[in-house]
Amino acid sequence: MTEEALCIPADKANADAWPTELQEVKPGFDATTTFYDWAVGVENNGDLTPALSENVLKLMGGKMTADEFVKACKTAAEK
Repeated sequence: MTEEALCIPADKANADAWPTELQEVKPGFDATTTFYDWAVGVENNGDLTPALSENVLKLMGGKMTADEFVKACKTAAEK
């Protein structure tokens, strides 16, 4: 699956399944000693979920740049 989806393996036991395109991030992944919460914990703040959903759709739809996405999410998090 990781080869078809071009994503990182779900755990270190699948280290041989890394796609070539993501080899540069492998050392950082291998250095981790803890797990991230699902969605890095963003779902723990229900006030951010609508802003994140809206901005992800805009980003993926080409209606905002990556920099605009980060700025919009940062603004929403500061409210």
